[in-house]
This record gives sequence, C-alpha cells and structure tokens, in this order.
Amino acid sequence: MKRIYPFIAFLFFSYFSFAQYENFDLSKYKLPEIKRHQLDFDFNTNGSFQNSTYYYDNDMGEKSEREDNRVFGGGEFGYSFYQNTDKFQIVGSAQSYLNYSKNKNKNYYSVDTEKSDLTSNISASYDFKYFMGEKQWFLTAVPYSYVGYYKRKDFENDTESISKRFSGDLGIGAGIGRIERVQDYRHGILLLQELEKRGVAKRELSEAEVQTFSALISELKNKRVFDSRKRKQKDLETIHEFLSEEGVVDDVMDMNYFVGLEDIWVFGALQTRESGKQLQLTFTPGYTINRGTNDVDDSKLEYVQITSSVKYGIRKPVSIKWQTNYNFGVEYHYTDKLTEENYSLGASKHYSFVFTNAEIGFYPNTRTRFSLQGTFNISNSSNDSLFNDERYSSRFVLNSSAYYYISERLRLQGSLILIADRNGIFNDEVKNSKNNNINYNLTLNYAIF
Repeated sequence: MKRIYPFIAFLFFSYFSFAQYENFDLSKYKLPEIKRHQLDFDFNTNGSFQNSTYYYDNDMGEKSEREDNRVFGGGEFGYSFYQNTDKFQIVGSAQSYLNYSKNKNKNYYSVDTEKSDLTSNISASYDFKYFMGEKQWFLTAVPYSYVGYYKRKDFENDTESISKRFSGDLGIGAGIGRIERVQDYRHGILLLQELEKRGVAKRELSEAEVQTFSALISELKNKRVFDSRKRKQKDLETIHEFLSEEGVVDDVMDMNYFVGLEDIWVFGALQTRESGKQLQLTFTPGYTINRGTNDVDDSKLEYVQITSSVKYGIRKPVSIKWQTNYNFGVEYHYTDKLTEENYSLGASKHYSFVFTNAEIGFYPNTRTRFSLQGTFNISNSSNDSLFNDERYSSRFVLNSSAYYYISERLRLQGSLILIADRNGIFNDEVKNSKNNNINYNLTLNYAIF
C-alpha cells in the first residue's frame, strides 16, 4: 500500500500538469523581434563522354564510329530576408540560376546531332507590412520582378532560337489586423509535456514562463548556422541550460531525458500554426513583355495587367491539437494587350472571382495528423465587359490527408482530393458543361520483421 500512494500521486500530478499545458492559449503568443538574412550559392557540373569504333569483318576494312558527348553546368543563388517586430513584418527573397548544356551525338544508325541550350533567369519579391496603432492598421507594398533568357543553337542545321521575358508588378495596399506564427509556442509546450511524460520534470512552468521559453525557441530557429550538426548541438545545449536555470530539470540528467529532448526538438514543430485576423485591400499594376526570335520569324507579346483584391483571413488555434483557418476574398484582373505578334496570350480582358476557403487540422501528437480543406469559388471571364452572363463558372475542391501512427510496425496514410468544375452557370440558355475528378491514395505499412 505504501508503494501505491506515491504512484497514484504521480498519476494525479501528471494528469493535471498535462491539463495545465493543454489549456494554454496559443493565440497569446507573440513572436520576438527577429531579423534574418540568408544567402546561398551553388555551382555544379556533370557530363559524360563516350566514343566507340566498330570494324567490319571484311577485306575492305570498313568501320563505324559512335560518339555521345554530354556536358552540363550551372550555378544558382538564393537570398531570403525575414523580419518581425511590433512595427514590421517583412518577407523578401531573390533567386537566380544559369544553366548550360551541350549534346553531341554521332551514330552509325541515326542522324548526327549537336545542340546547346542556355537558360538563365532572376526573380525577386518583397512583402512589406508596416503596422500602426493598437488596432494594427497597416500599409503594405509587394514589388515583384522576373527576367528570363533562353537560347537554343542547332549546329548541324545552323539554326538558332532565342526567347526573352520580363515581368514586373507592384502591389500597394492597406488593411487591419495581424497574423502571427505561433507554432514555436506549441513546440515549447510539447517539449515540456514530453519531459513530464518521461518523469524527469521537477516543476511546472507558468504560462508566462512558457512564453519566454518559446521566444527562446523562436530565436534559435531563426539564427543563421552553416553546419546542421553543430546547430543541433548548440540548440540543445541552450535549451538544456534554460531548463536547468528554471529548475525544470537537474543540471546533470540521464539518457532518458536527452533522448526525449532531442526527439521533440527535431519533430515537435512540423506543422505551421498561426493566429490572428487580417483584412487587406491591394491594388497591383503589372507589365510583361515576351520576345522571341528564330530563323523563320520574330514574335512579341506585350501587355499590362491590373489586379485589385479584397481578402480577409482568420487563423484560429482552437487548442494545442486543433487548428482552423478561413479565407474569403474577391479579385479582379484587367489585362490589356499592347502588342501581339505571332504570340497568343490566350487570356480574357476581364477576369474576376470570389472565393472562400476553410481548413481544419488535428495534430494529437508529433506523429499523427489529419487535415480537411474545402475551397469554393465562382469566376467570370469576358473580353467585352466586366460581367458576362454566359461566362460564369464554379469550382469546388475538397482535399483531405491523414497519417496515423498506430504502432512501431503499423502506419496508415491516405489522401482524398475531389474537384468539381461547372461552366455556364446562371444561364439556362447555355449548356452547363461539367467535370468531376476524384483521386485517392491509401497506404498501409506493416513491418513483419
């Protein structure tokens, strides 16, 4: 009986400790001030060279030669910038790559060929929000640009084709509300729950202390470190130091503690969790030009496009395990062709649509997950007027996915996607064409031994 009482007390303590963390409100978490730059450059090259000669078994000494030479080389860089403060939310990125390939084929049973391809592009985007006042009014600017170049040369036929593209736009707007990333708060809670489950936690943390712990996690994740192995070592050392100073764990712990710490640190924040509401109005003028040249003719396509949108988003972390997201919006695109020579844009002058989207996610632990998402929109396209009674269409998409970790040997994974398209709606004189598409996947993995 003396052994039973401590055991019951331990179960009672564990239950209410877990219940305390389960009741923490993820929406109360605010990201600390974070500023991160990241620039990576990559260069690669590969190739193959093959040469063979075949001599015929006859008196004339005939022979056939075969060559198949391929060389490829390229380089790319990627830059990203992220900043989060009380006044700013900024996400910037730039990408560029340059690839060159050359193929030479000389074969006794096919036509000889020798071709080269050169492809390059650069793109950059910048999503800027500036917040004002307690109600979180904000101004936003979203510039985007793209430059692309492609060249193909056929040496055997002495032909060459070149295409160039430039596209740029600038979105400007305003709105109210703010959406925060809160998955680091959940990450901290899961880590503390794991330590309690393993029986190594010496005390509970208050809600304010857990928020401080989560802010440390956010800072660690946004540090630029070049060696992933050294990064994990430093992160775990910092987390252990915090837990020791706060009296959650002893300064020296057994392997059971470190195994749990490492497992949740790596796998405890695989899902994105957000919180907040935001209404945004955006006006985006843009310009695009495509040019192409070859030995037959030249082509050119030049147009401007103006996009206006009103969007409202809700991110609601119902609990540590449940997440709901909602989106509503209206968009209008106006496209005006300036030049169209041997090149077809194939787009309507007026295109508008209204959409709604809802998603629910269930994440009971770090292994099992379930999500269900539904989207419905109604669109109208026309070359003559803003709204054309004959050109309304609708689309409904239902997307669900699940991964269920039953045991170490047994896992179940599946997905279901349903798409229903309807054209010519709201007009009885037009035949309502429709298209339904259902895709599913179900995988049961069982390890016998």
